[in-house]
Amino acid sequence: MWPLPSDFSVKEKFSIFNPDNFAEFVKAPTKEVKNMVSDALAWQVEKLVKKRNVKYSPVKTNLLVVISSVLTKPDLDMNEEYFLDIKEDGENILEVEIVAETYFGAR
Repeated sequence: MWPLPSDFSVKEKFSIFNPDNFAEFVKAPTKEVKNMVSDALAWQVEKLVKKRNVKYSPVKTNLLVVISSVLTKPDLDMNEEYFLDIKEDGENILEVEIVAETYFGAR
């Protein structure tokens, strides 16, 4: 993750993550920003899939990314802050939520 979180808490629980088994939900102000997020996710997932061979995992991950800004080109004043929440939602379901003002915070 970059930028690194300034505040976080870690619990002593973990779960399997299968990059081949996730659903993407993107809320963005424009189609261009939504496509940028989808492209960034596809790039990251491809890197995970190449490096790790998951034979079977019953865990499904629902990934929600919420962005409020239409900014598509970086500038010195852009906000790269983000909020990340990961939780279980029933058996074998992970809910991951990333909320950021800009695409550059969410990616």
